[in-house]
Amino acid sequence: MVHPPIPLSEAPVDRTPRERRFWAAALVVLPALVFVVYASTFSGHPVVLAQLDIVADADASLWARLLQEYAPSRVFGESTRGAGRGAADITQAHKEKHLLYAIVGHRLDRAFSLVWPFRGDVQAALMAVNAAISALNMCLFLLLARALGWKPPLAVPVALLYAFAIGPWVIGSLPESWPLSATVWLALLVLVFHAERAAVPAGLVAGIGMLNNPTLGIGLLALPVLDLVRARPLGVALKRFALAAAVAWLVFLGSLVLVSRADPAFRPDRYVSMLYWFRTRNAGLLAEREQ
Repeated sequence: MVHPPIPLSEAPVDRTPRERRFWAAALVVLPALVFVVYASTFSGHPVVLAQLDIVADADASLWARLLQEYAPSRVFGESTRGAGRGAADITQAHKEKHLLYAIVGHRLDRAFSLVWPFRGDVQAALMAVNAAISALNMCLFLLLARALGWKPPLAVPVALLYAFAIGPWVIGSLPESWPLSATVWLALLVLVFHAERAAVPAGLVAGIGMLNNPTLGIGLLALPVLDLVRARPLGVALKRFALAAAVAWLVFLGSLVLVSRADPAFRPDRYVSMLYWFRTRNAGLLAEREQ
């Protein structure tokens, strides 16, 4: 038996032609504004990509190398090296833990390096990568706000407040994987709110997103939560969640097996060992610094 979703809000979306025009304009203007501002934030400051410990999480230069030199079979170093750990080892760790960003970022960097005004400017092309991802995030956020029934006086200030808060602004202006993680979460929420049969598409998005960070699969919990809010039976909500989770894990593990043909570090057993190594290492470093 199919149980149609119950709207979260009784207020209809886009009740007037004026509101429809607003959303159409916002979906163009706000992402374009984010892209221009983010891409130019560190323009003329090559030091942020030339040295470690300059800004944000301090390793933008390593992310830059990964995006420029990524190849499926390229091995930069040993991700789990302890003693004598160097920049190449950290770059390899970024590749293994955030493969999706390495692939997407590399492709975007290559594309931007071919078009004006980024052609011939290595730093500008690299900075445009996360600016483009952040612009996409703004589009997804506006689509989500529209689905929730938000009105323009609320949606615009909230969108701008987030976009130009110092954290998202800086991280979105440098090579770094977090903005793409936000893309996965926002895409999941948009799918869940918009699609009646969202379990399989959500599983696909989550499975691909887990290549950027395995914990992103937690986003699938939005599916049963929203089902329950919409008054679907608990059994239906759990079945849809189980289907989405199965698809996600199938896509994630299948992708690891496929990629491991070029780089054995992605073989599922080695991948799990790598994640466990980082978990214990980070816990040890934290305890050491707290002494």
